[in-house]
Amino acid sequence: MPDVTAAYMGEFVEIWENSSLDARVYDADVPPPSFDTKTLASLDTLIEASYHAASAGDVDAAAALLYTYVYRGPSALLTSILGRHEVALNALTQFFPFRDLSLDPRTTSPASRRWIMHEAAVCLHVLGRLDQAAAMASRAARAALAMDDKHSAAITYHNLAETYLANGALRSCRAVADTALGLAMESGEQEDVLVASTVLGRLADLTGQSEAAAVAYKRALRIAAADTPFPILYSRSGVRHAEYLCNAGQPAEALRIAQENYAFCAERGWQSDVALILAQISTIPSTLPEVQLEQYSSDAVDLARSLGHKVVLTDALIARGWFMNQRQGPRDAIFAASEALAIAQSSVLRLAEVDSRIQLAVARAALGDGVNAQAEAYLAAELAGELGYVRGRRAVEDETRRWSGGTTGQEPDAPAE
Repeated sequence: MPDVTAAYMGEFVEIWENSSLDARVYDADVPPPSFDTKTLASLDTLIEASYHAASAGDVDAAAALLYTYVYRGPSALLTSILGRHEVALNALTQFFPFRDLSLDPRTTSPASRRWIMHEAAVCLHVLGRLDQAAAMASRAARAALAMDDKHSAAITYHNLAETYLANGALRSCRAVADTALGLAMESGEQEDVLVASTVLGRLADLTGQSEAAAVAYKRALRIAAADTPFPILYSRSGVRHAEYLCNAGQPAEALRIAQENYAFCAERGWQSDVALILAQISTIPSTLPEVQLEQYSSDAVDLARSLGHKVVLTDALIARGWFMNQRQGPRDAIFAASEALAIAQSSVLRLAEVDSRIQLAVARAALGDGVNAQAEAYLAAELAGELGYVRGRRAVEDETRRWSGGTTGQEPDAPAE
């Protein structure tokens, strides 16, 4: 694509009329450029070209460059595959007046404004800025509905549900997931129905509604088999289904699904999903070699850290804490769970705060530090109860009973004043 970069990286930006590239690229099915899309230098050159276009006043051309040649359209090369969410957010921010994300993007096309807000919300979520992510996703969804684009609105509402889920706002998550499901059914997009079903299944699992969770996952599996090219639940949907099965006492089936999901996501280069799945496999009871599980656990943390994905890194660290607690490594478990707790508190990931405190309680109990173990358990139980996180509260009770010899349903005592 030398004509584009030469024009916008040189002194001749005036050779293009405003929106000329937008007409040729953004709204047209233009073949991708013939360069190695995984070469970061090539992408950085194109991102810089987008900045030059925006600086020259051609924000539509800048958006076209970013969407078609950097993101590569729906494949989202820059974020989903390369994990460069900070770079992406910085590039997207140029479209907002004065780089103020509370204002509307400056592009003339409603479709491009919706896309910019949707992708900005994704980046804000990944970077742990959940309040801003929720506000931006709500605006993107409204923009899609104003265009009567129910498919795009459903996708954005899925992401908003994920943000509420990470925040522990389970009631808000349910309301948004129900909205996404309704829109998906109206649009006839069965894959959107599948994703909404797995979000609702996850919610039911977390809130102790096992029968509702089973129904939701069965519906998702039926759709996958009948209406999609891939008869499996993959990405986050697959992670959640495997976790549900493991908690339901089916670890062998959970492992099989997780391994299928790993192969599917790794082939497509979805790095954040790969990190989550590696972490998950390390926590599923299995006969896999110990050295392999250790490698999975360690690799998951390293990969998540390299991506800068706060939610995924926190989950990987919690899984690492669990792994080390199961292998009599409480000091390493404290190291991992403490980092997870710090991220969870700074980014207001309240479910993760409960889970990290549980692992800290287990580790401190193993070290004979009963006072601090009890304090962590108490804080975890209190927050889980506040959120309606039934599974987390039960986990606290189970662990407390295990190390203290208490009775079923015993709640941890409040820490001494």
